[in-house]
Amino acid sequence: MNDYARTHSDYWSRPENCGKSSINDVEDVVQRILTSCGGGKILDVGCGMGHLVRALLCKCVDANGMDVAQNAVDYCNSVVPSRFVTGSILNISYPESYFDTVVTTNILEYLSESDIPKALAELHRVARRYVYVLLSTSSDQEPTGQLTLHDREWWEKRFFLAGFRKHPRIQKILPYESLEQEPLHITLIFEKLPCEVNDKYPLELLNSQRQLHMDMLRDTGRRSDAHIARYDLACRFVRPGDIVLDLACGLGYGCAILALGSPAMRVIGVDTSPFALRYARDNFAINSLVVEFHESDAIDLSFLPDESVDYVVSFETLEHVSDTEAFLSEIKRVLKPSGRIMVSVPNDWTDETGKDPNPHHLHVYTWSSMHEEIAGYFRVEKAFAQIAGGALKLAEGKRVLKEVTVSSSQDEQAEWWLMLAMKDPVTADRSQYRETSFPNYSSQHAYNITAFGRDYDNPWLVKGMVSIGMRMTSDVELQSMAEEVLNTGRPGSADVGAAICVIAYRVLHREGAKIEQIYSILESIRRYHSQADDNPNAWRWRISNQYVAAHLFLKMGDREKARMAFQLCGEMDSLKFSPLLATKTVDAWFYAGLLAAGDNHIDEARGCWVKALREAERVVHSDWLNVWGSAEQPASFGLPEMSQLLDLSSRAGYALLAIDDWSHRPGWSWDQAHWCTARNLESWRSMADSRMVWIEYLKQQLALHAQWLSERDQQIQFLLNTISWKITKPLRYISLLFRKIIAAITKYANP
Repeated sequence: MNDYARTHSDYWSRPENCGKSSINDVEDVVQRILTSCGGGKILDVGCGMGHLVRALLCKCVDANGMDVAQNAVDYCNSVVPSRFVTGSILNISYPESYFDTVVTTNILEYLSESDIPKALAELHRVARRYVYVLLSTSSDQEPTGQLTLHDREWWEKRFFLAGFRKHPRIQKILPYESLEQEPLHITLIFEKLPCEVNDKYPLELLNSQRQLHMDMLRDTGRRSDAHIARYDLACRFVRPGDIVLDLACGLGYGCAILALGSPAMRVIGVDTSPFALRYARDNFAINSLVVEFHESDAIDLSFLPDESVDYVVSFETLEHVSDTEAFLSEIKRVLKPSGRIMVSVPNDWTDETGKDPNPHHLHVYTWSSMHEEIAGYFRVEKAFAQIAGGALKLAEGKRVLKEVTVSSSQDEQAEWWLMLAMKDPVTADRSQYRETSFPNYSSQHAYNITAFGRDYDNPWLVKGMVSIGMRMTSDVELQSMAEEVLNTGRPGSADVGAAICVIAYRVLHREGAKIEQIYSILESIRRYHSQADDNPNAWRWRISNQYVAAHLFLKMGDREKARMAFQLCGEMDSLKFSPLLATKTVDAWFYAGLLAAGDNHIDEARGCWVKALREAERVVHSDWLNVWGSAEQPASFGLPEMSQLLDLSSRAGYALLAIDDWSHRPGWSWDQAHWCTARNLESWRSMADSRMVWIEYLKQQLALHAQWLSERDQQIQFLLNTISWKITKPLRYISLLFRKIIAAITKYANP
């Protein structure tokens, strides 16, 4: 029997180890734990010198530590009293489900393999919900006492047998493509299965059903990773308050990923299999107000009213449906205008006979046939190609899930195609409109910032064409949508004002935009000013369009008209809509001053910059109803936009401090006048992006070196078996040297 207490006490008694951490970046691990598992009550089993516990405490987490070494526990309690206890992972001295999350870092691999089941059983007993694990998968070539060294797949299977499943947010922490490389140290995150569920649905039962269904959170390998990755991708396009429908949800694991990985208000799983739905309800609808399951055919969703769903996800379904037109028609019926659909299909899964060998597949899809079918019902927004490898198509392929251009997707390699599309909102009936993404203060007459149903002829356009972060992500489709609204909408409506703004910014940022295009949109802006409705949202577009018009004059090189346009924008009253709109009026005064200073009209510049600050002061002191609604239930965008307003106005403040030096210290003065946090953050972001490019290069080199090392190891092993030990000894040292080089590159490439 191993004496773990003695081994670890001896380790921590060495002077060089006292105060040492086995984790290279504690803050990074803390952030990963909190992002995946949240706060609550956390236990670090095998806490060592307590670095992780102390870091969690500083994040407002109720963290505790336990270690088998008494000297380590004594040290930790001398720094943070009463937070650490002595104990073994084989016999954790806490009640059942006592901690929300149990963490263990670099402990399990130091147990003998025969002790692993008991350790995992203890983790399952003490954890209420999650277990977060860091461990080594191979020896670091030092005599450190590692007793159980296996790859990720081996460990996942042991955790599954112990009553865990993968955490539904696992790929938020470990992105799909990163799983292609197995580093020396891996992260595993699991969710605890209730004991009664584990007993009712053992892995043997799931494996017997896997030809029809599988819970990919209780499976390992690249196919499991691929299925989870699709749902993780789908989460990115869920808007706050959305009702999400997962058609052909199977065992319901995708609904769990959508519920825990997005701001969805409600996730509805639909399937025809009674077994799958029982499993889904028992596993994923427990104590959940978000997830529910219904038995229904995908082409008959009569339990759902028209325009009642915001987002439909349906993976690996189209190829199984006999009547795809009825399927897509039914989805279009239940989707709200501007609602989204994401689907996936296998890409040309045919064998040497030209047929799909899967007897359950009724159709064979290529990119072209999929695009043609979906585009007949929806506006195609994005396309993605996915590869998992190890199967019929691209058997040697690596894990890849990447966005590809819609127009050239047929030239990409893929095992599966994924497509995101939107139900066209342009001709929608406003009578069914209900706002679900923002707080509703419509009872207060003066509330404007989300009063879309009051001020727009077609309020569905807000999520489809207007609101950044929610609207159509395809530039081609967004432009098409805006042009259609401009040509068919009522001239003075907020709808047309928004469409003009969308088109104007695309002209502004288009490289090589023709002068005729600029004049055309400037004329649309001028005409809208004379026709706009007398309501707050129409006033919003008058100010926004005046601001972009000034920048269009700059683009044409007409400084005088730009200066006049900026001044006109600055004089418009943002409070007719919201203090947040002062981001445009304050910035307009800043640019007007910049133009004046550039022409050496210093007094005029000074006056413009003072007006910018006075305007900021005025709107900040106004009623905040149209900043956030209320402090008790704030609109999420209000405070960030207000902070942006103050940040923009700070440029005018710095410009005024430098104005007397404008002529004799021009470079310094220019820099001062453009100082603001947002600009600096953008600069830092660019630096970070450059660093990430370098890190990706290092990772590629690491993969090449790892492959080379594997080949050398095979050759060395052959030599070890065929030639004398004296000859092979230098080769051992060469192998060890290359392993250390790879470890050093890994440490730098994963900061």
